[in-house]
Amino acid sequence: MHSDQLTIPDHIISRLFVAGINYHKTDISTRGLFAVDNEGATQILEEAGAAGIRSAFVLSTCNRTEIYGYCQQDQELTDLLIRHTRASQEQFHELAYRKRGKQALQHLFEVAAGLDSQIIGDNEILGQLKHSVALSREQRMIGPIMDRTLNFAFQAAKAIKTKTQLSTGTVSVSYAAIEWLQKKMHGEVKNILVYGVGKFGRNVAKNIRHYFPNAALAVVNRTDSVAEVFAKETGASWIAFAELNLAVKAANVIIVCTNAGEYTLLPEYFEGMGGKTVLDLSVPLNVHPSVASLPGVSVADVDEVSILMFETMRARKAEVPKAMEMLQEFQQEFFEWLAMYQHSSHIQEMKSKLYSLTGLNLQTCEMADGHLSLPALELHNQVNKTVSNLVVNLRTKKEKGCQFIHAYKHFLEATPVQHSLTNTR
Repeated sequence: MHSDQLTIPDHIISRLFVAGINYHKTDISTRGLFAVDNEGATQILEEAGAAGIRSAFVLSTCNRTEIYGYCQQDQELTDLLIRHTRASQEQFHELAYRKRGKQALQHLFEVAAGLDSQIIGDNEILGQLKHSVALSREQRMIGPIMDRTLNFAFQAAKAIKTKTQLSTGTVSVSYAAIEWLQKKMHGEVKNILVYGVGKFGRNVAKNIRHYFPNAALAVVNRTDSVAEVFAKETGASWIAFAELNLAVKAANVIIVCTNAGEYTLLPEYFEGMGGKTVLDLSVPLNVHPSVASLPGVSVADVDEVSILMFETMRARKAEVPKAMEMLQEFQQEFFEWLAMYQHSSHIQEMKSKLYSLTGLNLQTCEMADGHLSLPALELHNQVNKTVSNLVVNLRTKKEKGCQFIHAYKHFLEATPVQHSLTNTR
């Protein structure tokens, strides 16, 4: 359906509102002032409900804090949000954005799809958004229109993920290391050593267990007890730091994730041994430069791995126009639903009146399950046909009130109305 054929109920969509701050204008410390935890979000929702707002939810992540709702006045929601953060009114008014109606809808759809993320195509935001909505549902703060709004946004996000390349490829160093190894080693990964199991090293090791399940994994850390505990958690083996040279000798892939201020992987560890691939992901570098010149030893650093990330981002950006077009299609479907929703009570009332005119009982007919008599079945079908045609006309034609009048007129002309049809089975 073309948009010029559809009358969008602006009096409904104009009530959709979002206000918040995100990474576009604020740094991480400033965003921290606006952060809202689950307890704070629950309090905001309780106060919103008490103020007569039917639908609202709060989204708070490391990159954004936003409040969404269907409301009449901007201040209804912005005051609630500010009151439950550590930020001031002045900071909010200086840094925040406010969007209403179609702009707010577009913003919601872009957030859900990962198009408004610091990393384009980030899927994590969709899970965070669903968590925020679930919390709001617990407080009975998701009304029928908001429910459908979110449903279409989630459908759009899912379609974009499956039908575009917006979320493919690696966007973190720990995953880029895996992709680099897959391309470099061509499946010849047998024994992997992860040297350094801090937070970053742990992520690398866990990814290795997932993507190279048949490879033997060992870990080394300056503190042996840390390596031992992590090895038990992941099913890897651990080697004492004092035996680092032996650990290097046993591995054909060594991934360095330490953060020492000096070189800790030295040339003597590799002398006389070929067939080694070393990936130094440390900053500053922890592999001595001379290691790369040894025969049979290949060394790469974090910059080489990061090239994969840049290629991913370039590919994702190329998918943005396609994703935006898909968002518009889902928004159009939402507008069509919304246009029908505003007539739903009138349509149901008309359906009841048509059954009353025929002498049939609406509830009895809908529960009859094929056991109506032939005359009753014909009337039942005529009612449904009239209502279906009305719905089509409401979608495609102007003068909505006239469509109800025409529907009654056509029904009466086509149907031999019976005021006392009592045998419905």
